[in-house]
Amino acid sequence: MRYLLLMITFLITACGGGGDDDTTTPTQEKLTHPGLSALDIRVDYSPDGSLTPVLSGSQGNISFSLADGAANDVVRVNQNSLTILNVGQTKLIVTDSGNSQYKATSRSLNVSVDRASRDPLLTNNYSYPYAAGAIHQVGVSGAKGQLLYELSTGYPDDVVKIDIAGSLIVWGEGQTQVTVKDDGGRNYQASESQFSITVEAANSQFASYRDITNKPLVFGGTLLPVYSGSPTSEISYAIAENASQDVVQIHPITGVMNIKGAGETEIVVSQTAEDNHQDIAKQTFKVRINKADNTDFIANDLTLPYGFDDEPRLQTIGAQGTLTFEIVDGESTDVINFINSETGQYRFSGIGETKVKITDSGNRNYLSKTVITTVNVERVQSVPLSSVNLESAYQQNKVISAQVASRQGKLSFSLAKDSATDVVSIDALSGEMTVLKPGKAEITVTDDGDLFYIPQTTSFFVTINKLVNDQFSVDDDLYDNVANTVYTPVAKGSQGPVTYAISANSTANVLSQDPTTKVITLTGAGRGWITATDHGNDYYQSQTTDFIVDVGYADGTLKPLAISAGYAPNKVVTIPVSGVVGQLSSQLERGQPDDVVNIDIVNRTVTIKNAGTTYYTLTDSGSAAIAPRRVQLRVTIAKAAANVDLSLTSTLIDTIYEEGKQLSSPAVSGSATESTIKYYVDYSDRQVVTADSSSGALTIKGAGSAQVQVTEVSRNFEDTTRSFTVNVGKAKHPGLTVAKQVPGASYYPGLEMAPAELGNQFGELSFKFTHTEKPETYELTRNGTLRVLKYAASRTNTSVRITVTDDGGDDYLPSSVDYDVYVNPIEEGTGEKSVFTFDGTELSITSPIDVAAGDVTYFSASDTRSEAETMGDNLQKSGGYATQRVTVCHDPSVLTTCTLVTVRLQNTSHCPDGSKIAYPVGAKIRYECPGLKQPINSEVMVSFDKTDLFNPSLAVGTYQALEPITLVHFAKPYRAGGVIEMGDIQARAWWLIKVNLTVN
Repeated sequence: MRYLLLMITFLITACGGGGDDDTTTPTQEKLTHPGLSALDIRVDYSPDGSLTPVLSGSQGNISFSLADGAANDVVRVNQNSLTILNVGQTKLIVTDSGNSQYKATSRSLNVSVDRASRDPLLTNNYSYPYAAGAIHQVGVSGAKGQLLYELSTGYPDDVVKIDIAGSLIVWGEGQTQVTVKDDGGRNYQASESQFSITVEAANSQFASYRDITNKPLVFGGTLLPVYSGSPTSEISYAIAENASQDVVQIHPITGVMNIKGAGETEIVVSQTAEDNHQDIAKQTFKVRINKADNTDFIANDLTLPYGFDDEPRLQTIGAQGTLTFEIVDGESTDVINFINSETGQYRFSGIGETKVKITDSGNRNYLSKTVITTVNVERVQSVPLSSVNLESAYQQNKVISAQVASRQGKLSFSLAKDSATDVVSIDALSGEMTVLKPGKAEITVTDDGDLFYIPQTTSFFVTINKLVNDQFSVDDDLYDNVANTVYTPVAKGSQGPVTYAISANSTANVLSQDPTTKVITLTGAGRGWITATDHGNDYYQSQTTDFIVDVGYADGTLKPLAISAGYAPNKVVTIPVSGVVGQLSSQLERGQPDDVVNIDIVNRTVTIKNAGTTYYTLTDSGSAAIAPRRVQLRVTIAKAAANVDLSLTSTLIDTIYEEGKQLSSPAVSGSATESTIKYYVDYSDRQVVTADSSSGALTIKGAGSAQVQVTEVSRNFEDTTRSFTVNVGKAKHPGLTVAKQVPGASYYPGLEMAPAELGNQFGELSFKFTHTEKPETYELTRNGTLRVLKYAASRTNTSVRITVTDDGGDDYLPSSVDYDVYVNPIEEGTGEKSVFTFDGTELSITSPIDVAAGDVTYFSASDTRSEAETMGDNLQKSGGYATQRVTVCHDPSVLTTCTLVTVRLQNTSHCPDGSKIAYPVGAKIRYECPGLKQPINSEVMVSFDKTDLFNPSLAVGTYQALEPITLVHFAKPYRAGGVIEMGDIQARAWWLIKVNLTVN
């Protein structure tokens, strides 16, 4: 919506009006940037935390850099992002690139990163048996910086001696306390904690354990058991049966515990007496870990421009539980309002500042925490206000409209402080200006920004030009030659004082002018030129005009004819001229070429130098009675025919295709002087080669044959064209590669597998089997899709090798590569209608597939080792059946328990008269019912006969097949109701039959 408003505003304010269409808009230079402000930043340290400076007044793209000499290890500066590195202070330079109206500018801002809060240190209480001089090492978890250990003030110093690194020496019996201090390193606040050390004589046969409570949550921190006495050498630790498993993880022998989370759990300690290895009564002790303060949960103050229809979310860092957002009581509710109090999504309501309370409910490991953040919504920095300088010719009371673009609110106009006040008057609201007089005025325009945009001001100039006096003129005069006659011109239509001066173009001795009085006198015959100047007034510009005063001679009779000839070097042509009275002279006219001919005015001839046209002025000096006469002589020398000497060193270039290959054109010889060579390749040939039109450099684009035209453009000859042929042979193929193999897939009837992804393909692909494959097993389509019609027979390769050939396209020779496709045994869930279990009793399987009247249908049965077989030629005989060998095992995981059984499969489809047919399962069924009728449905009967092959030797027991039998129903596509779809006979449905037999 806001973009629509901006566009409407632009269209309204960009329109001019109120006068003639001669108002112009001169180019306006960029203005000094109106001002960029950047607030200093102060934040707490967070690893890799990002900083968002608060900027206002930006006009273009913002970028950041470190100030000279500023610390470079506090903030990582990318061009447009800032990331916290360490605690410290530094200074940044923020640069605004400006825009089409304003110049770029830079400002500095200070960044202070303070130490972050942290979790407390995790300590353990230690117990040692007395052994004078024994050395032990203590430690803590959760350290951030350098640790310092010392005995706590006021506690005994004769129990242990401890150094600053935590290494202690047993000194005596008793209990004392140690204080450990962590300086927090560079980036975290300092912390300290205390723990006790107990040293006592080993006078007990086992240890007594105490609860461990009030420990801070330090993930992965180490806790040690707290006990008195001496633990036995045979000891074990475990978490109690019904105690929480989410608080600590305990080592079963040492009892060392690693903290997993907050909460309470219970540890069971089992000790065995060393003298008689008798169990000592089990002990338990509790471990309680406090929930942690969520020191990472923060929400930075937010300053952002008004978002119109935006619905952003208030961002937080480090939340552990469910968040709730709400405006702090007493704070403004007219700045933002929350759409969702749990996600922090909000809408903008207005401009201003408010405070938001954000509560993290915490979780099993962290306490609830509430933070207050300030949200400051500022006016939007709009597209810079753009005004156009105006220029117009003076017209009394003419109305000119200001041209201002990109306004957001109401505009107001006024004359600038130091502007002229008598050039235009201006309407403060509409910006319409009424012309008063010529001059230049400066106009200030201010956009109040409406409710949501920052107000801005710019200015433009209005220039009203003086009028041009088109009516000022002086008529040419003609006088007979009367010496020393005063000449007084008569001016017309002047607006101010008029002065006269003899022009430099005036013929000598025709006019003279008194330098003081400016009076002009006729002094001789000929043509005089006078310049008259109207000096204008406040409304009209100064205007000059030249006029002629001719003082008459008798007319001369000089008359030449134009010269036309063809180019022939150094050929001499006579000038056809008549009517010469005095001395004849010639002068090349200004701006005309001097290299077309050489003129010999004495002999009245010209000598040809180059083709072209030029003009000479011929002058007859005249006589005392006849005035001199000037006439124009045109000389035209036409181009000669094509340059027969132009030739190429070769007319054929043979090469092999290489992308981007550069070649040189054949050298040109016999070119004319002052000529250029141009190269051209027809559009239809540019797929083979392109040529630089000037240098003739050739770039190979593809294989093929192309013609290159070479044209000489000469001053003295007509365009001459030669040509040469470029033959580009196909390149050797870099080798077709397999970029990605075809992943293996489990077989199911009708499985289709896409071809491998290939690399270095340049043309059309063709696919074929590398080795001969059975057509009833595999089918390969033109696009490389492999159709698996049935699973490969037992002991044959279940992978297929395919050869794919790239014909190389236009530029490369063919190349081939092989890849393998692997087909795995069928698995459940790949599209079968059902999975049946055959336990030896007859199993009837009825197909839901509709078969069109007169269509052939049949079934197949197989596993990965064999297919159902019909002995001899009994496949199509009524009453027959097929047999399927099945590998069954007492224990499928032990192959030595496996043997073979035989299962019968028979097509027992139903006929319209209620009878059933009986054919082997692979028989093709069409009109097999009585009366040559088609079966009304398709059915297969699975049975077990003790007399079949392998079955008599079966021992008593339970048998389970290693794999199922796959039963497939084949027919053409068809839908009930008579809709026959296009397609050959195909697998319409299949079933999996698991053989689980019990032999008694």
